[in-house]
Amino acid sequence: MLRGRRVLAVAAIATVALALAGTVPADADVSSSVVPLEGGSPDAQMVSLSAATSMVESATVPIQAPSSTYGVDTGTAAEPSRAVSVPYATNYDFDHPWTYGYKVTTDGGSTFQTGTYHGIALALDDGRLLAWDSDWGQAVAGPIRKVNVQYSADSGTTWSTASQAQVDISPLSFVTTANFYPTSVIQVPGGPLLMGGYGGTSGGMTGFLLKSLDAGAHWTLVSVVGAADPTHAYTEVGLAQNAVGELVSVVRTQNPTASGDASYYTLRIRRAQLTAVAGAPADRTVTWETSTPIALPAALDATIMPRLSLLPNGMLALVGGRNHNWLAVSYAGDGRTWDYIGTFYRNYPSGVTGGNTFNYGSSGNASLAWTEPNRVLLTADTCHLLRNQDTGQVTNNCTRGGLNSPNTTAGVQRVLADLLRRNVGKIDLGSKYRAGAIQVSSSLDSTFAAHPRTGVAAAFDGSNEQWSSAIAAGASQGTFDITLDGAYTLNRIGISQSVGHTQSSVVQTKLNAADPWTDWFTAGPNSRLAMTYYEPGARQARYVRIVTGASDGCLPGAGPDCSVLNELELYSTVDSFENDPLSGATPRGWVVKETIVNGAGRIGCWATQNTSGSGSSRALLINDAYTDHLPTAFQKANAAASRTVEFRTKFLVGDGPMLFGIRNTNTTTFDSDDMAFHLMVSKSGAISYYKGGTWNALPVAKTFDMAAWNKIAIQATSPTSATVLINGIPIGTLPRTDGAAGALYGPQFSSSSTADTGDQFLIDDVLTS
Repeated sequence: MLRGRRVLAVAAIATVALALAGTVPADADVSSSVVPLEGGSPDAQMVSLSAATSMVESATVPIQAPSSTYGVDTGTAAEPSRAVSVPYATNYDFDHPWTYGYKVTTDGGSTFQTGTYHGIALALDDGRLLAWDSDWGQAVAGPIRKVNVQYSADSGTTWSTASQAQVDISPLSFVTTANFYPTSVIQVPGGPLLMGGYGGTSGGMTGFLLKSLDAGAHWTLVSVVGAADPTHAYTEVGLAQNAVGELVSVVRTQNPTASGDASYYTLRIRRAQLTAVAGAPADRTVTWETSTPIALPAALDATIMPRLSLLPNGMLALVGGRNHNWLAVSYAGDGRTWDYIGTFYRNYPSGVTGGNTFNYGSSGNASLAWTEPNRVLLTADTCHLLRNQDTGQVTNNCTRGGLNSPNTTAGVQRVLADLLRRNVGKIDLGSKYRAGAIQVSSSLDSTFAAHPRTGVAAAFDGSNEQWSSAIAAGASQGTFDITLDGAYTLNRIGISQSVGHTQSSVVQTKLNAADPWTDWFTAGPNSRLAMTYYEPGARQARYVRIVTGASDGCLPGAGPDCSVLNELELYSTVDSFENDPLSGATPRGWVVKETIVNGAGRIGCWATQNTSGSGSSRALLINDAYTDHLPTAFQKANAAASRTVEFRTKFLVGDGPMLFGIRNTNTTTFDSDDMAFHLMVSKSGAISYYKGGTWNALPVAKTFDMAAWNKIAIQATSPTSATVLINGIPIGTLPRTDGAAGALYGPQFSSSSTADTGDQFLIDDVLTS
């Protein structure tokens, strides 16, 4: 490949070199090196974090403690969206009553708009949203407190007037001066609402689990999550149901007799089986396992405000903080093992040592909400701002002791985290369906005026919320037939059936329309709250049928009989970038070139959501932005004597050309000698190949406008020659660039010039076979 030179369609090396002579002065003081950035394994699960960026900040108004980030499904099944809201406090800690700011994003956390605070919301079985005030409850009598609640029947567009829900911890009682603080609320599918919270009792600060059988109007005590004693106080309770439906609680624990670091114990986790009370399926009781500490690194051990979220892909995420804000992920989704634990935001002066160091910088009140099946929005405040209740003195822990933290302005930071399952071949069924590239015929087509996320398209809307499902109401069986946009080698499938209820489904496939349906495997019977993944053996197919069985529980108005497909994912051997990290990370299975110039890195290759009408939500971007860096990416592949590479591409910005080809090595270098077949495509669709120091044109029988999406294929049926096709049309055969006859590896893509900038190319759906 011609590094640092402008490449023309048919030009000798000497001509190109002369054209660019003097681009960098001979005496320029340039320190440059190339670093290969390798993505993770396509066969492994992973977590990838973006950098922290400011979501809201103020030099004058206190901003701290995002009280609870939450998301709700909006839009319709055909045009789904998800609104994620971030309430935050605009007062000093210990001030009362609290005041709030409120930000909302509808694009996955890229941009935020100011909203009106309505509390922290939860989608109920009946389709309404319940919002509860995260401020202290109001005292009424010994065992009773009040919490403000509101309801919305239109996905949060309008809300009812606030009313007071009753919280009753009988037979326990609050001490006179104590109040009640709710920290998390969930609904068991087909069952009660469960609330985690805490308050002062005669034994000390106690963590509670409460339930409501009337959509949040009245709450009664189920059990004590953490029973206080002289050296243990239990406060903030995080609640979630894990992927298999168990109740998981994580509670903050402190020593009330100690101060500073010594007052903090590590978080404790408990799990419970939810058991229906005889004769009352909607009522449930819990049987707790023994409480155990979560094994956190020592630097994260002094921690507060645990928050849990189950992603649609079945991973369970947990956040906490003080002063490092951290994320833990259970890949199995059960909370029994935490496979990833890492800091996502930290803000205290470097070099600070001694007691109470955890009180510098962020308050540690982290929060989270999922935005996509494999993506989470994480939030944290920059500063812990306190007012002494006796003196009124304010302490800013971002400037404590005259030491400035990196972020000294009060505000909320946001981080986007990709929580990825194995396999990079996820087919974007939702985008393809909306673009008309795939067709669906299904009896799971019941729709409900009050629930716009129901319907056929709900089966791939990316959500595991109950009312975001394809439903056959009044039926004990359903069929869901998909005609894909071509034949795929399917190798993995994810299915979410009736959320929280037991159901089984049979998956069938066929390659041609006239073929009979053939069973592939049976999913279930099981009862889960998120996706279950199956790998029953690779199957070439263009047609997929899901025969859904009867659910043992139906949503209000969809029963008494129903059959449900909540969510469906299909995976194939085509690398689609749909299950890859964003935020500039290297796609899995790929190697990207980074050039370090005078200590500054240039990359220019990453997965992007700007797919420019590709019919999918993600693609690989080649972005040529530097005169001292040639953006390059190649896919690792096993050695083969013959190789076919197919991909879709589009020129997004600029006139090109783009270089591509098949490599002769997996070595993480970026030399021209690495290319077995080295090609170039112009914006007009003309393709040339490099051989003997010259670019040679292939005969093109048709002009292809590369400003539109086109499919290019390189078919190397022997180690020494290859045929090139555009949209299935052969346009010529080329000899091997390196003159060798050795093994062939994976494809490589790059810009054509370091001197020129501004070119951007999109690559999608790469099939290496």
